[in-house]
Amino acid sequence: MSVKQENNTSAVLKNIEGKIDLVLSSMVTDIYRLSQQQVPVSAGGGHLQSSGLAKRVGNLKYEIKYNKEYASYQHRGMRRDGTHVVKNYTYPGKKSHYLTDPAEQILKNQNSYIKRFIK
Repeated sequence: MSVKQENNTSAVLKNIEGKIDLVLSSMVTDIYRLSQQQVPVSAGGGHLQSSGLAKRVGNLKYEIKYNKEYASYQHRGMRRDGTHVVKNYTYPGKKSHYLTDPAEQILKNQNSYIKRFIK
């Protein structure tokens, strides 16, 4: 009688990595969607909001960015030196920290994302 043992570790790891990538993709999509609802919009248009982009930049790596010079200023709600604090936003629901707040909200619920995609 003989016993044959196969090593399928690489296939298992690849499957796990794929599921983790799916979890990350879903989380990034939701963070981006929430940030789009919170990003400041001026009365003259939505240039900052329309410059937003969420994309996969590598294996298990995603990026969300707003591609305008003033994006970090609006995110902080003031200039780097602390001057010119933004006190009023043109529309309700728009605010500073439009990326970090949604990210914190989604990260609090990360277990639900994991349970949803990894079974």
